Amino acid sequence: MSGSTWDEAAQLAGYADAATACRGVKNYFGALPVVERDDLRDLWRQRMELLWRYAARDAEIGKPGALRAGTAIAQRAAAMDGLDAPTQVLVNSDNAELARMVDLLLVAQGGAAIEASIWDDDVLDADVIEG
Repeated sequence: MSGSTWDEAAQLAGYADAATACRGVKNYFGALPVVERDDLRDLWRQRMELLWRYAARDAEIGKPGALRAGTAIAQRAAAMDGLDAPTQVLVNSDNAELARMVDLLLVAQGGAAIEASIWDDDVLDADVIEG
């Protein structure tokens, strides 16, 4: 749960090897522990923060590869938190298909179907509003 390997856990608890430690935990608790997604995300945030500090230090002294390492760390952190999610979604469909999709969504939400004729050939300009 703390991010240690089974080998490290075995050594701490006095087991002979990782497999024995794993079996001991499973026998005692009835199942292996499952790390919650948020806990795992926090663990990786801490690890990336440490790696970021090393990469920044190395970049300051001009160590080769430090900028590349820092960029890779920043990309992983952004991906983990969804910061690099696309900001624009392009829908490649014709007007009739889009109208059918809107009708289905409205009916599924309990609304009435709308006339497909309201869709013209102009590009739809819309913003996504998170609620």
